[in-house]
Order: sequence, then C-alpha cells, then structure tokens
Amino acid sequence: MLWLISSSLMILPLVLLGAMGAMRTGHFLVPIKRGLVDHGVELGAILSLGLAGYLGWQGWTAMQAMG
Repeated sequence: MLWLISSSLMILPLVLLGAMGAMRTGHFLVPIKRGLVDHGVELGAILSLGLAGYLGWQGWTAMQAMG
C-alpha cells in the first residue's frame, strides 16, 4: 500500500502538467529548467551529502542492532 501511495504522489505533478497542455506548461517549466542549469552543481552536492548522511546513519543503526 505504501508503494502505491508514494508512486502516485511522485507521478501526480507530471500528470497534472500533462493535463494542463503543452502550451501552458512551457511558461511554468522554463524558470525551473533555468534554475536547474544555474544551480545544478550545488543541488547535486546537497543531494549527495544528504544521501551519504542518511546511508551512514542507517549503517550505524544496523551495526548497533547487530552488536
């Protein structure tokens, strides 16, 4: 059930943009694309550090549970 709910929530914005039509979504997506191009390196670094921290925390928790 959790998989179904999370998948639906992840796909919902794409479905809504598709329902709005191609003409209306261009004005919405251009600033987002520009922001990703301008700040892509910083965003990638933040996501990588967040993922590394999360995985490290999960590993630490698992090691404590085993020992």
